[in-house]
Amino acid sequence: GVSLLAAISVRRHGTAVGISITYFIINYFIDLLAEWWPRTAFLAPFSIFHYIDTNHIFLQKGWPIFDMTVLSSIVLITVIAAAITWNRRDLSF
Repeated sequence: GVSLLAAISVRRHGTAVGISITYFIINYFIDLLAEWWPRTAFLAPFSIFHYIDTNHIFLQKGWPIFDMTVLSSIVLITVIAAAITWNRRDLSF
């Protein structure tokens, strides 16, 4: 969703890739920092990687419904924003 929104929002492919990679790297480092340094644990819910818990998925029974809901809502919101941006975009070159 975030990559789609970036690709639709800017005209250059390199810029869209840069925005997407930067977004995911920042999210990864927020999750890493929140996991390693207890004083920054409050930042963990702001990272998408906080909601991807492979231990819970593979080792415990049941689905992580809350985590799936958060991730699905992020995808839904960014895809809707991309669709709105696409409809408003001037496609003349």
